[in-house]
Amino acid sequence: MKKQGFSLAELIVVIGFMVVLITMGALNYYGERGRRELDSAVEIIVREINSVAAKAKSQESGYEWWLIFQNPSGSGNDYYIICYGTYSGLGGSCVTSGGSEAKRVNLDNTLEFTDPVSGVYKNIVFEKATGLPTATASVVINSTSGTWSKTITVNANGRIDF
Repeated sequence: MKKQGFSLAELIVVIGFMVVLITMGALNYYGERGRRELDSAVEIIVREINSVAAKAKSQESGYEWWLIFQNPSGSGNDYYIICYGTYSGLGGSCVTSGGSEAKRVNLDNTLEFTDPVSGVYKNIVFEKATGLPTATASVVINSTSGTWSKTITVNANGRIDF
């Protein structure tokens, strides 16, 4: 008489092997997902920076245009604002900086600005008529897990590197 089927030891080995493969695949998937979310956010911000520079160059609404990157204390609440008006440089909001808010965008809660540091803001201001930034500026975006990071740099000639 032939013995048919699998022994308990064989089943445990196969199930253990499958668990290891599934765990590795899931970890890789979630890691890639975080990287894709970061890449997507960087692309959107770069488009916004280009758009704001174009608005300043064309003097849309007759004003200066700038972006404010906010990193309030706590996690998952970072955002940036697009502003227009007469830039005074006095604060971290459109109104205190001398303008009005055109748009506010919250980062995905898996991403955060690490430059500016927590509780601080960073402005990128574009000159009216030329559309050039008033100074070189960089903004660093991190995944909250700390695995991925990207730096967006706008140089004095308006070139954006990321």
